[in-house]
Amino acid sequence: MAEVKEFFLDTEFIDSPNKIDLISIGVIDEGGREFYAISTEFNPRKASPWVKENVLVPDPHVRDLWSFQPDYKVHFYGYYADYDWVAFCQLFGKMIDLPRGFPNYCRDIKQRSDSLGDGWLPPQVGDGHQALDDARYVRRCHYFLNNVERERSQSA
Repeated sequence: MAEVKEFFLDTEFIDSPNKIDLISIGVIDEGGREFYAISTEFNPRKASPWVKENVLVPDPHVRDLWSFQPDYKVHFYGYYADYDWVAFCQLFGKMIDLPRGFPNYCRDIKQRSDSLGDGWLPPQVGDGHQALDDARYVRRCHYFLNNVERERSQSA
């Protein structure tokens, strides 16, 4: 299992003091394959007014679903991804139930941007708050930061 592939994720959720209710999840891999799903298990009445206005809107996206059972090692990336990662991992049960090749952590592009000096991310296009669109933004930022790091190392 030497091959490593990069996946970019985002979720939308309702958070309360002791629970994260997943609303939707979007994942895109480095090759452009996409996964998008809306949960049937959350209670929209528990959503804050902001979530109701910005997240619980009719969704125009229709995506092919694909299996999360890789035969390679995976690196996941997110943006402010702590809650996203917990919501994602809970889909598989406990942490030890994650598919073979999955890490126990998500690499956060905001942290990576901060390590380069804050402000090293391109602006997000669109309104955001749609999990697949946000996962595409994470992917775009990842490749942007790769270029920033490459340029810095060449000029050093």
